[in-house]
Amino acid sequence: MFSNLKMRLAMFAVFSLAAVNAQSVEPLRITSNTFVTVPQSTLFSFNIAAVGGRAPYTFSLQAGSLPFGLNLNPNGVLSGVTGLFGDFFATVQVTDADGQKASSAFQIRIVLTPTISTDSALGAARIGTPFQQTLQASGGYLPVNGVFTWSVVSGALPPGLSLTIGGTIQGTPLPPAGTYNFSIRVTDAANNSAVKAFVLRVDGPIIITDKLISGQVNRPYVQGIVALGGIGPYLWQVKTGPIPPGLSLTETGVLIGTPFVPGIYTFDIRVSDSVGSYFDKTYTVNIDAFPTSIAIVTATLPDAAVGFNYVQTIQASGGSSPYLFSVSSGSLPPGITFTSTGILSGVPTTDGIYTFTVLAVDGFGLQASRVFSLNSKGSILITKTDLVKGFVGAPYSQQLVAQGGTPPYVWTPFGAPLPPGLSINQTSGVLSGTPTALGDFFFAIQVSDSRGRAAQANYALTIAPLVPLFADNGVLNGASFKSGAIAPGEIVTLFGFGFGPADLTGIQLQNNSATTFLASTRVLFDELPAPLLFAAANQIGLIVPYEVAGRTSVNVVVEYKALRSPPVKLTVASSAPGIFTADSSGKGQAAALNENGFFNRREAPAKPGSIIVLYATGEGQTDPAGLSGRLAIDNYPKPLQPVTVTIAGQPAEVIYAGAAPNLITGLMQVNVRIPPNIATLGSLPVVLSVGGNSSPDLVTISVAP
Repeated sequence: MFSNLKMRLAMFAVFSLAAVNAQSVEPLRITSNTFVTVPQSTLFSFNIAAVGGRAPYTFSLQAGSLPFGLNLNPNGVLSGVTGLFGDFFATVQVTDADGQKASSAFQIRIVLTPTISTDSALGAARIGTPFQQTLQASGGYLPVNGVFTWSVVSGALPPGLSLTIGGTIQGTPLPPAGTYNFSIRVTDAANNSAVKAFVLRVDGPIIITDKLISGQVNRPYVQGIVALGGIGPYLWQVKTGPIPPGLSLTETGVLIGTPFVPGIYTFDIRVSDSVGSYFDKTYTVNIDAFPTSIAIVTATLPDAAVGFNYVQTIQASGGSSPYLFSVSSGSLPPGITFTSTGILSGVPTTDGIYTFTVLAVDGFGLQASRVFSLNSKGSILITKTDLVKGFVGAPYSQQLVAQGGTPPYVWTPFGAPLPPGLSINQTSGVLSGTPTALGDFFFAIQVSDSRGRAAQANYALTIAPLVPLFADNGVLNGASFKSGAIAPGEIVTLFGFGFGPADLTGIQLQNNSATTFLASTRVLFDELPAPLLFAAANQIGLIVPYEVAGRTSVNVVVEYKALRSPPVKLTVASSAPGIFTADSSGKGQAAALNENGFFNRREAPAKPGSIIVLYATGEGQTDPAGLSGRLAIDNYPKPLQPVTVTIAGQPAEVIYAGAAPNLITGLMQVNVRIPPNIATLGSLPVVLSVGGNSSPDLVTISVAP
């Protein structure tokens, strides 16, 4: 899960800097720019250079510490990948072959890669009308002029439009109309970039008539051609030909006349609207010679079921329609009738196989006949024909039921396809899946028994937009993954359906505060908007507003694209502490730092009596009062309630407990000293208590001599 590991590791910082006096021996000095920009979650490499002294040089970290994930090797290469963000400070020392030393203080700024925030659907432009749309991006490292660099990387803009380097699509669209797909890249000052696909529709007339009917020599021909869009009236013309001799195209788009030369004709029709937009379409028309025969083209008939309605049409071709049908010999199943238009219909009443001959006669008196067999089988019935509404992106399951016949049954789709994302289990008859498209869908399901009897049922299923829904126990402490009461300022994770976009969107900052609106998602605590850390379809990370302090309960609502979830009522506690873990599971190794700045783990344990740094949440209201979503830059709020820590059951000295510097309030940093005389070593349970509430005893730190 992004979850929580990526977001939490993005909030961990080194808690102390060690000052070391460095001798500066001229003329040895470091010449590299001491302000280094690092893109978050991207492989990075930077060479620190020096001059003077006598080579070779050896580089080392003199003071401070590097962000987690970055390393400095002795050759002066700063490299790695980090999930943190913000400013970090470290002093680098260079030593030459004679032992001379020089140092420089570096500021390392980790920036989020840029994100294009403009919606993928850019709406509609119109041929001949000026169009302008400026794209927006956030995150990244903004250039000095405050403008990112934009470019088209795939696809093509509509004719007449262009993209400026500053991200504005502008111009006057040219024909033809249609939908244009293209991808655009935004690049920040640190050469980090993001790419997003866009769709822009250009309006104008479109011919919607798919194909033209065939004609016959010396027989009247009429075919209307239909267009939509644009601004009427339309002008129709034959752009390229020839059209069949004897036919002409009217001003209203009707191909009419009496063809007199057989053949296959291919030609282009153009429709133009009143503002000059046009659309061309290629058609092929077959003009057949005068017919000499007809044929019944229906080859077989599907089985009928006793007691169930049966309808089937027998079709003919050739000659001159309409055709006159009749049964010339044999017999139909009792209950079935046959019309002169070729329709078999009725409710069969008797089992059996019935053979009969159908005769077809066209307008010229040409005849054709065919022998058919119709199997009338005993009844089987689908008894469940109503379906509950489904939602896009939410799991769907409905059990269909049949009776009669001889089990086992086999269930299959019949005719029209099922709604996208759904399928029918052939053995169980369960219609299930995850719908992927909105709309009202009409389809049929067939069930067959072991003796070959079958029945069909028609279904209508509405797939609606997914209203956000909480999962059971869907509100968890962001560190411990424990459900229950929440506390002001607590980092929590919500689980459910329809919470946000399919692709996860990470935190966005405005004026040093996390925004409360992210990728069309909001979370409201008694209508108080919560600062959001990330948002995705099934998961949201957020900080409980400090303003809920003093309340006994709150109603929580998730809002996505103006659709709101049913409220979930939560109890408000004064504190609900939880310690972040290295694997984001809420148990096992804590995400803690040893006093040397390295992560505490079994391979790098802390010593008894040394200081470790824990990261936690759920401490409740602070002094000064917490500002929801605000970075702790100018002051570091501390919990109002007493903070204690035990390690392996023994009390540990708490040296500092308060906001993690330069990170979001709600993330608490606790510096604690391991008891010097601790009785046991290894992976030891650590418990954080704030006021009268404690974190689960499932988190450990590694301690060894």
